[in-house]
Amino acid sequence: SYEALASRARALPRKAWTGRALANCLWAFAVQTSGCAALPLAQDLEKAVVELAPSLSVRDAAAICWSLSGIAAGRGVAFDAAFGAVADAAQNFASGEGRALANLASAVVDMYGDDSGGLADNCLDVRRILDAVAALAVPLAESSTLEPRALAALAAAFAACRAAAPTPRLMA
Repeated sequence: SYEALASRARALPRKAWTGRALANCLWAFAVQTSGCAALPLAQDLEKAVVELAPSLSVRDAAAICWSLSGIAAGRGVAFDAAFGAVADAAQNFASGEGRALANLASAVVDMYGDDSGGLADNCLDVRRILDAVAALAVPLAESSTLEPRALAALAAAFAACRAAAPTPRLMA
């Protein structure tokens, strides 16, 4: 059961987690339909996300942030420590593929987007994540390796937070 899995995951020492394992675990709990144990597990694992953030790949950061934003949806919670740590580490992202970049931008907007087209991010400056995403996406777009679906998803995420979005070089 998900309760037993969550209990086992919470019992693991934080040092036992890798970025990929953490991403996969959070993703599995975010997409399961029962909703069982997802929020308490995510809250418990947020400290591991903070510790691992400097070493996360774009793909793992995207999966983690997407999962956390999905788990938080409709529950009135935010994972500020995790998103803040990813924002702090975003400048270190070396590369990323289009879909992961789009998922990461979408997760930021899903978690912190406000009705005015900005980001209500509690002074975390999660815009740094969007800036890093844009910086990695521009070379992909210029070399025609950014797939159209990812470009559309990026454009949608940036449009949803237009007041805080990076300069639209992707469309140039």
